[in-house]
Amino acid sequence: MRVFTLACVAAVALCACDGGAARPRSVGLQIDEPTDPLRPPAQRGSIPDDARVTDYAIDAKLDEENFRIEGLERITFRNQSRAAVDHLAVHLYMNAFSAEDTAWMAEGRGSHRTSAQGAAAPWGRVAISSIQTAADEKRLSLVPGADPSVATIPLAEPLAPGAQLELDIGFTTHLPEVFARTGYQADEHTQFVLAGQWFPKLAVLQEDGTWNNHVFTFHSEFFADFGNYRVILDVPEGWVVGATGIRTREDDDDSGRVRHTYEAQMVHDFAWTASPNYVEHVATHEGIRIRQLHTPQTWQDAEVHLDAQVQALDSMQRRFGPYPWSSITIVHPPARAGGAGGMEYPTFFTSGPLLEIPPPFGSMVTMRLDGRFTTVHEFGHQYFQGLLASHEAEAPWLDEGLNTFSNTLVLEDSPDGAWAVKVLGHTLDSGDLLRLDMARLDNIAVIDQRADQFAESEALYGRTVYRKTAAALRSLRNLVGHERFDDALRSYTDAYRFAHPTPEDFFHTLIVALQDDPAAPGLLALSPEVTLDLHDWLRQAFRTPRSMAFSVRWVENRSQLGHAGWHRNEDGTWVETARDDAEREPEGVVVFERAGAFVTPVQYAVTFEDGSTEEAWWDGVRTTDTITFRGRRIRSVSLDPHRHLELEAKRIDNHRFVRRDERPVTTEGDLADLTEAALLSALLGVSP
Repeated sequence: MRVFTLACVAAVALCACDGGAARPRSVGLQIDEPTDPLRPPAQRGSIPDDARVTDYAIDAKLDEENFRIEGLERITFRNQSRAAVDHLAVHLYMNAFSAEDTAWMAEGRGSHRTSAQGAAAPWGRVAISSIQTAADEKRLSLVPGADPSVATIPLAEPLAPGAQLELDIGFTTHLPEVFARTGYQADEHTQFVLAGQWFPKLAVLQEDGTWNNHVFTFHSEFFADFGNYRVILDVPEGWVVGATGIRTREDDDDSGRVRHTYEAQMVHDFAWTASPNYVEHVATHEGIRIRQLHTPQTWQDAEVHLDAQVQALDSMQRRFGPYPWSSITIVHPPARAGGAGGMEYPTFFTSGPLLEIPPPFGSMVTMRLDGRFTTVHEFGHQYFQGLLASHEAEAPWLDEGLNTFSNTLVLEDSPDGAWAVKVLGHTLDSGDLLRLDMARLDNIAVIDQRADQFAESEALYGRTVYRKTAAALRSLRNLVGHERFDDALRSYTDAYRFAHPTPEDFFHTLIVALQDDPAAPGLLALSPEVTLDLHDWLRQAFRTPRSMAFSVRWVENRSQLGHAGWHRNEDGTWVETARDDAEREPEGVVVFERAGAFVTPVQYAVTFEDGSTEEAWWDGVRTTDTITFRGRRIRSVSLDPHRHLELEAKRIDNHRFVRRDERPVTTEGDLADLTEAALLSALLGVSP
């Protein structure tokens, strides 16, 4: 079984379909660009009046020979803090790739995911050529920070609360060969640019007047304020361009170049791509224009990705509120530019290829964990990062973890069911996959910590931030009930649209929405006898490394105690009562153990000899508890019979029969168990 499973996985990894049909220029429908970057007011949902902080107008020209971007940007910044500021803080993210000893490169050691630095152009950087105020052209200087990815710009005079400043910055961005979400690829077959984090960008000014300007580290991502963008991209004629927002103008001349104007509203970043090799596929759903940019090898997969995108859009709008923008652009990078795959920007993300499993494995294994799931995951970031712009460096789980959780709900909402992998007819769902990852964390992972506090291993970061968060949220959702939890999470997404929610915001919103009574804050009754303390449960799940583990230590049937022996009668005289075993009533006895440090209520189910089953709650407070069923004989006992606690990884001792009984053995059942164990062990080393 192990050899078979590994062979299946190897086949999946190596057999991406390469397509051989002649390449058209475009496929799908001919649908015009929207006229507004935002959907109509009735469809886009609420936008707070004070959410718009920083606007950008950028004029950028691509040097396709040297893969440089010459740019001039005007930043319009509004001081919405309570204090005057005497300097601006700036992110220069591209400088993370400028040398071996930057914070990012020192941790990543020149590689990211499955890609590494290119030999021809391993380094990327952004050089500032000029800084001046737009009003009076007063020249300002750039003061480098401790790491090249951060800097400050001292102001000639403080900017008062409520005041506005316009600043012009000239810059040149040198793209590396693509290996970590950004860069270029150039060979005899392909020219490709993915420009992510390519321009100088202001940090976030906090309410007290201090700047939050985090160093770009290996696991951290991005944090910025919302605003409007107007970006002109000057590229060679014949190159297809895709970008955040919508294209509002296209100008060409006799020089062999075209200037594409893109506009986006209420976004916190802007990314773009260009290539002469793209095949364009356009569709629409609920008035949202969905544009895919494919390679000549992947364009025939466009409809499959479109189906995944539509399912994700429908699921997330229903659960988390309306998608506010009028466009979605999905980019499929060339095979040799895989480092650009699987990355999100507002209204714009990169996906991955579909995988075709060859015979004979194709008839045995079916999976959704390929480019379809990448499309679902990266679109999910339009909510948990694009719309709820939490701080990805300080609390990465608020983005990646909540998004991964939401992706499992997209699978649940799928008309095909919630399965993720099928092997020989045996179905594995998201809970199965998450549970095995929990077994590999070894009680060392705390979810709620900064990105730079994780070890360099991407496996530990991914299992904790992405999948342990999802397992924790799914466990809580199962405990309190799906509808109740979903309503609570909707309260969070409604409250913090176009904001920067923190972990405390998330916990508070969830607790208030889930608790039974404000007079008993944070408490939710699971039964008349057992209450869930939401404060404590969330603290354990997100801020401790405690593991969740239970076992049924003992089950037996015995006779109840009678009155045989010597007792005093009413006169105080000792009287002997004879033993009469025939009159004794039976009683079943169960001993539960909480083997992990995580204290949580857990359901149990008892099946009696008469075939009846009863379910109840054990509070899990004591490390062991004995429960007696007078007058009943037990056949078997299960803890967490519905597999609700996905944080509990090892469940082998959650079920026990009375000793004289034996578990029925079937070839089908044992083969299913072996298949599940082997496949999960092989698959979960890598996250989509």
